[in-house]
Amino acid sequence: AGALPAARAAPASSAAPAPRDDLLVPCTVTTRDTLIGLNSTLFAAPGAWKDVARINHLPDANRIRPGQVLRVPARYLHSKVVQAQVLSVFGDVRIADRPAAAGAALDVGATIRTGEASSAVVQLADGSHIKLAPDSLGRLDEQRRFQVRAGAAAVDDGPVAASLRLVSGSVEVFASKVPRARPLEVSTPTAVIGVRGTVYRVRNDVTPATAAASAVNASATEVLEGKVHAQVGASPAQAADVPAKFGASLEDGRKPVALPLPAAPDLSGVPAVFDHLPLKFPVPG
Repeated sequence: AGALPAARAAPASSAAPAPRDDLLVPCTVTTRDTLIGLNSTLFAAPGAWKDVARINHLPDANRIRPGQVLRVPARYLHSKVVQAQVLSVFGDVRIADRPAAAGAALDVGATIRTGEASSAVVQLADGSHIKLAPDSLGRLDEQRRFQVRAGAAAVDDGPVAASLRLVSGSVEVFASKVPRARPLEVSTPTAVIGVRGTVYRVRNDVTPATAAASAVNASATEVLEGKVHAQVGASPAQAADVPAKFGASLEDGRKPVALPLPAAPDLSGVPAVFDHLPLKFPVPG
């Protein structure tokens, strides 16, 4: 599918995301669980069961049933920060300004940059893949795994909350269809794009600062499969769902508008196999 033009937005410093509300992680009740019992086997804070009962509107904190899903504040759950992994590199790829190779770890807070005609694929802890296009700069802002059932090792297979900051360039996201503590997010200086399971692209073009003007960001998202939720800034009023085969420019101060992506070019006349380099072929349209 084709691409939409990116909306130009205010400088990054004026579009910083607002602090998020407390993350609520879904926890499923199992046989013989009691809310007070979970306070000693699952929750990490004394007296957390009272707040959990209030948040979930439980008329009787002593009555929870197997299969019931409780929303528990993340601060009440044990969790640990986990690394991402670089699956593949092509050309000049750097993590924190050091050359990166396939198999390298990407720590939370670390940047990954692709040079000209270079690319990289990063695998997140939930199996999702993020492909960085040439001349792109991203930062793994968060990747944390939460314990949502009793047992000392349960945190090792708990749901993940992850987010990538796209500073410049573009990424293509292949989000795995697994339960998450929060939808996988890609943020730009303009917006936050969150999904549960889909294939989509995000890009942010940066016009460098000059003596007369600050740097300007231009962001957009394009959805190939599934659906994404795009929010500009901190206001829910500036959010929209973008379905498959649609895209949206993400402009500071404006609600995203989903527009159909241009049709992919007809490649039926292009040979299926080339046996000589350099490879050259016309793209219709």
